[in-house]
Amino acid sequence: MIENQLTNCDWLSFSVLMTLTEEEKATGPQLTPPPGYTLTEASGTNMYKHRAMLYNQHGDKVMTLLWQPHSRIIDGESLFVEVANPLLYDSRHLQVRDLLQQIHPHTWQSLSRLDIATDFQPTVAQMAVINMLRSGSAYVQGKRDASQWLTQTSADKYVTLQPHQLTWGNKNSQIKWKLYNKSKEIYETDTAGRTWCNKPYIAALWEANGFATDRDTWRIEVSIMSSGQLQWRGLRLSWDTVADPATLANLYYDLYQTRLKIRLNQGHENKRYDKEVPLLDVPEGDIFRIQKAVPASEQQHVAFAATLRALVAQLEKPEVEAAPAIHTPLLSVLEHVVTTAGLRGYFAAVTGRDVFQWTDEYIEKNRERRAPLPEAKDQKD
Repeated sequence: MIENQLTNCDWLSFSVLMTLTEEEKATGPQLTPPPGYTLTEASGTNMYKHRAMLYNQHGDKVMTLLWQPHSRIIDGESLFVEVANPLLYDSRHLQVRDLLQQIHPHTWQSLSRLDIATDFQPTVAQMAVINMLRSGSAYVQGKRDASQWLTQTSADKYVTLQPHQLTWGNKNSQIKWKLYNKSKEIYETDTAGRTWCNKPYIAALWEANGFATDRDTWRIEVSIMSSGQLQWRGLRLSWDTVADPATLANLYYDLYQTRLKIRLNQGHENKRYDKEVPLLDVPEGDIFRIQKAVPASEQQHVAFAATLRALVAQLEKPEVEAAPAIHTPLLSVLEHVVTTAGLRGYFAAVTGRDVFQWTDEYIEKNRERRAPLPEAKDQKD
């Protein structure tokens, strides 16, 4: 855990394949609650005929289950699971798989949605970055769709707009980001002036980790849809990804460093020359990009290895390094060839870097070379 930053899973849904008996294949799946638990069925949804909630002996919801899909596109033996939010904050979600096996025998299918969040109490410098994002003097690289929610306040006869929530990624994006004041979300003041917390388990976690109770806590949250289709560090995202807090945190920071680059709006034609500004502290070590999982049957197009070698050779020429108008399109071609031809592993083995890390380092190296020299000070005779 990085000091003053708290990373946690905030949404977890996945699907498993039920192992049906011959009788169930004819009459439908039969779900049985574990001892001490209650399974309460409710009305279905537009995607599933059946929906039920599992409650423990204290009346706390543990998970929501959906089965028998209306669409034939979804496997008829699929059981969709949404884990209750409080369980994600104290490791009780690790019990879900065992409970689910008691409800119905099954095999793993895939993750569906995974949200990971980091909470922090902004310093003056961090609040300055948030305000720059609000004003447009800073931006998130590569995000075309963004929105913001502001809070209007009055002070000294002037009306001010304070950032409340900023989001990046359109409705069809597989990966979306949200930066928002979490304290304003979970604390509400009623008409009598009393303040209530609608998620006390989150407030308790903040207090246990030394967060000041008199300061606002902000959150940077990433939402990964169809997460079972993605792989990271050579493996598909799966239950193992969310079962280990360290793995979950590593995934978050890899996503943060590769998918949420904040830059000053300096007007460079190549946006990667705009200065990057930090918001969160990040761990040291190699950075891995999340990517779409490649089917096992897909082969590397090794014929393009020579093309890669030629591109790298051109990019390493001094005259090319010194000319952003030349090397910028070549970097884009390099990334496209590596990813399209399935040669990321090959490229990493040759260069010791993932292609995106290699291109980022190339940009940074040449930004430093092109930085203006300090003005010479007048010397006395």
